[in-house]
Amino acid sequence: MKNLTDKQRLFIDAYMKTLNATQAAIAAGYSERTAHVIGHENLRKPKIREIIDDRLAKQVISPGETMARLSDHASSSMADFLRVDGHFATINLEKAQAAGKLHLLKKFKATEKGLEIELYDKQDALKTLARVHGLLNADVNINVNIELIVQAIGAMEKVGLNPAEVFENIIREATTLDNSE
Repeated sequence: MKNLTDKQRLFIDAYMKTLNATQAAIAAGYSERTAHVIGHENLRKPKIREIIDDRLAKQVISPGETMARLSDHASSSMADFLRVDGHFATINLEKAQAAGKLHLLKKFKATEKGLEIELYDKQDALKTLARVHGLLNADVNINVNIELIVQAIGAMEKVGLNPAEVFENIIREATTLDNSE
């Protein structure tokens, strides 16, 4: 961060915490009256922008890490957090820490009855992984051949069927199948 003023260094540090140029300018000691303009100008300065972009790039989770974290959530178990003594179970954070499992905690709080923990939703993680792997495809592609539809309507009318009712039934059935998944 050579060739930067103290205020510019403070601006960069504050911007990385808030991602708001105006707030970062104020935190760095610029005037509140001009903070919006100064913040915008600082973001356009090549050296400041380069440092911010470099820091942001280091903070981004890679696709592989994202998949690994989701996989951890999907395969998590309360057993990693419990000590079982006969018929009693207690929360054992030391055990979870030793196993490297504390990142699986979504919530942790002390209550009158003891510790209460909540893990991330396994089903949600599994659904997300399934979508990523193409196992759940909510998008339905329909290729319509107008000539074929016109022929089908003609054939339905020829045998005494109401095409509108037939298509409504097809849509109802497709919707019922989609909702049952």
